[in-house]
Amino acid sequence: MGEAGRHLVITCNSDGTLAELARAHPDRVHLLVLPDDTNDQGLAMTSSYTSMVVASQALAHLDRMDAFVHQTDRTAEIEETDHLSVFAYDAEGAVPALQQTNVAVLIGQMAGLFAAYRRGVNVDEPSVEKALYNRTVQGVQIYDPSGACAENSGEHR
Repeated sequence: MGEAGRHLVITCNSDGTLAELARAHPDRVHLLVLPDDTNDQGLAMTSSYTSMVVASQALAHLDRMDAFVHQTDRTAEIEETDHLSVFAYDAEGAVPALQQTNVAVLIGQMAGLFAAYRRGVNVDEPSVEKALYNRTVQGVQIYDPSGACAENSGEHR
């Protein structure tokens, strides 16, 4: 890596400014461009964001790829359950919108995807009238009550 360190840029837009900047500094930046189909170019960019999160998680789990693929497959199955609910942790009560369904953009199109956010991240709402809530959230995740315990053990996973 060297003394200055290196950066990893993950983008869905191979022609975008971020990709161009990364290409200009190959000595300091690794560039991962996802397939064009992942670039939804919409206001909320839900599938783009989800694709980049999944790509970064895959990279973080290279040494446990079989388990990661299994979990990814499992999260796709969660979408089929009637017991799917949204769990949002908001310690300061700063985001009343979390009691509504507006957190769908944070979760993305892949049910069960865990999205951990640090303070300061805005809550997206997919509407032209109000693109962003100016509030913060500490953590958001999908919770599937029926899959929360290991089969036949009663132990929480």
